[in-house]
Amino acid sequence: MKSKYTKLIPLISTTIIIGILLRIDNKNTQTVFDDQISNTIITSTSSQSSEDDSLSNTNSFYSVNDTLELDSTIMQPFKETEHFIFECTEKDIVLLNLLAYELESNYFKFTSDFNITPSSKTTINIYPDLESFHESIGIPNVNGKIISAFNFDNEIQIVSPNNCGSYHTYDSVIASLPFEFIQILMYEINPNIPRWVNEGLASYVTGGNTDIRSIIEQSIINNKIPTFRELNNYQFFYENNGYAYANTFIEFICQEYGLDIINEWLRSPYDYEKIFGINEDDLYEDWTEFLYKNYVE
Repeated sequence: MKSKYTKLIPLISTTIIIGILLRIDNKNTQTVFDDQISNTIITSTSSQSSEDDSLSNTNSFYSVNDTLELDSTIMQPFKETEHFIFECTEKDIVLLNLLAYELESNYFKFTSDFNITPSSKTTINIYPDLESFHESIGIPNVNGKIISAFNFDNEIQIVSPNNCGSYHTYDSVIASLPFEFIQILMYEINPNIPRWVNEGLASYVTGGNTDIRSIIEQSIINNKIPTFRELNNYQFFYENNGYAYANTFIEFICQEYGLDIINEWLRSPYDYEKIFGINEDDLYEDWTEFLYKNYVE
């Protein structure tokens, strides 16, 4: 059964979400490994100037708070839209219209598809550099691969796209926002959703991974498709291309069962027989058959 959920993917325009290190192309495309927290970095082929031009008429809607006394070293809430609050230092105010557009333009589609009305506005914290961002998420001195995260207080944390280091692009930081917002929605729906399901759903919804095929094909050849239990292990997930497997599992559920069943499942993620009509082992076997049919040449 073809899932109507696939209608959501084109809304991210030129964004492709990727959560594992596969390759780096320093021209227009960059794919990045996420190795410690619930982050996924993206690929975008749009340019900064074209995005800014498209937002030239949004200033009146996404108004910036100009009543605060500016201090370039202090994080302040400079912008509030219908569903989001943006905090940054003074030098990053110029980014806020674009960030607001990236989130508000997807808000109603995401929330309606998952039947969720967030209980409060989501706060977006934009840190001026990698050092301050990494300190804010509790992993100082980590490498520059990690540039976005979410926490359980309904907050998204990102490094400033204007100062994101040499590993990332301006576009990749901005386009990580929808991925993190999906994870916040999943946590509000049910904080007990398995982490690998949360990560896979966010990855699939926001564009998937164009390099999954080689990973899945190799695992089939080596007869090493991980179990659900293995994917739910934090360390195993990040050390064994967990995003590729989680992404394809969500793809399988979407195609075989559809969005309505996904919504039921998110609210009862361990009740396989009630939701899918089969037990966990049978669902796993169906997924592996799906991989053989769709990911092996």
